[in-house]
Amino acid sequence: MNRHAERIRRMARPGAAGQIALVTLPVVMLLLFRVVGEIALLLAALLIPVIVAIGSVRMAGDPDESRDCKRSGIRLPGRAEFLVALDAHRSRPLAAPVACLVVRLDSGDQILAERGAHSVSDEMERFVDRLRGVLTQNDVLAQLDDTTLAVASMPDDAKPLESAVQTALRIQRQSDLMRFGSRSATTTIGVALSDRLEEAGPAALLAAAEYALRDAQRSAARTIRFHGAAGAPQPIQIALAHDLANGFDTGRIHPWFQPQISTDTGELTGVEALARWNHPHHGLLTPGDFLPTIEASNAICRLTDTMIDQSLDALATWDQQGCTVPLVSVNFSLTDLRDPALPDRVAWLLDRHEIGAERLGVEVLETVLHHGTDQQVPNNLKALKAMGCLIDLDDFGTGNASITNIRRFSADRIKIDRAFVRDIDTDRDQQGMVAAILTMCEQLGLETLAEGIETPGEYAMVSQLGCGHVQGFGIGRPMEREALPGWLEKLQETCAAASIPAMLRPRPDGSGARYATAPRRRAGRGKTA
Repeated sequence: MNRHAERIRRMARPGAAGQIALVTLPVVMLLLFRVVGEIALLLAALLIPVIVAIGSVRMAGDPDESRDCKRSGIRLPGRAEFLVALDAHRSRPLAAPVACLVVRLDSGDQILAERGAHSVSDEMERFVDRLRGVLTQNDVLAQLDDTTLAVASMPDDAKPLESAVQTALRIQRQSDLMRFGSRSATTTIGVALSDRLEEAGPAALLAAAEYALRDAQRSAARTIRFHGAAGAPQPIQIALAHDLANGFDTGRIHPWFQPQISTDTGELTGVEALARWNHPHHGLLTPGDFLPTIEASNAICRLTDTMIDQSLDALATWDQQGCTVPLVSVNFSLTDLRDPALPDRVAWLLDRHEIGAERLGVEVLETVLHHGTDQQVPNNLKALKAMGCLIDLDDFGTGNASITNIRRFSADRIKIDRAFVRDIDTDRDQQGMVAAILTMCEQLGLETLAEGIETPGEYAMVSQLGCGHVQGFGIGRPMEREALPGWLEKLQETCAAASIPAMLRPRPDGSGARYATAPRRRAGRGKTA
């Protein structure tokens, strides 16, 4: 079948078209002469060369046509299909152990920042073309994100380690042969072997390889790291993949809530929902423990929906108890923001709990702005803002967000990262940077929140500089939903013991305003609390 297709492609080339025309021309001319006469023969002699030339030009006009067809035909499996392939191999009788490799194109993020997502896609397709030439028929190739591939090396024999080493070296060799402009391409690879894991399910195997990749990324470029080597994560983190579905189904994965306070009134202005997993064997886990497992299991959207659902349910419960919480903010991943169905997902959950969209905050990491060429992200944020949701740009200052992108991504509030707040009461450089951020936000009409407030001095300084809201352990630690009403009632009495400034104390009824602040105050650069 491939040979027939190749013959057809060859016949479609301009040179082949000319040869066919030369072979058939005498027959056509003879028929015209015998049936119609000399006039038709003369017209044919004039028109046939013109027709052939036009056809040749049209077929040759796009020299990249065959390449584009080939490019549009590249359809790699995604994460879910990759896990299915791993599971299918495991279920075979006498199946050999599998080596899972997660391959990161090191220069991908730089290309994305410099030339956009289309250029990254082009380079990844070049890379994939090369890999297809060196992988075996038993290997499975998938794409996890813009710059990350997954390979399942399934050897015919029972030597997954040797197979994994050879596959990793072949992959690095192909990346070394590529160039991005003046730079050579490099790859970092994480490897996990199914026969070296206590839980060798597909999700656990992929999670182990991704953990190994993260460990490799802390080293130099072109690093290959095997799971289980020095510095690799503990097996407990890999085993979480086996318990993930049960964690969602039983509600053990749920939000805790950290208060956010107005610096002008001391009132509660909202809470941030933070994911926790109350694991039956490993205790209370934070996102740093289980988020990589959720990402490896392709369950990030389920986590987001769970957080929104339970946060809105908490709002409804607090309303019934007479405890006013103006806003709950939920973190949204890049995977969520790229989902065209995201506005419908959020709208359905809001309707289910009969909560207004103005009480739901959408927290977006500043690093999402690196993907500014992906139009689906700003489209979704605009749709959520049109519904009434508030958009928070989280960890501001840790990336390279431009003012244009801040506007394009419809931000309502900037959350200043803890790195700029730490020791701000004594560090003049910190004061200058935060003052500059606050001035920019004031000019753009954006609200501000300082994260990671831990001391009275830090609170006093960000308040003097004009930051509208604060959040951190010095204000209140994350807590379960049942604890929040009691925390609000006892806040006034415990302020002094908790070393929180008196100006943070709320009104006796515990009420607050939604993003409501008095006119901002400004402090000089050298002024301290």
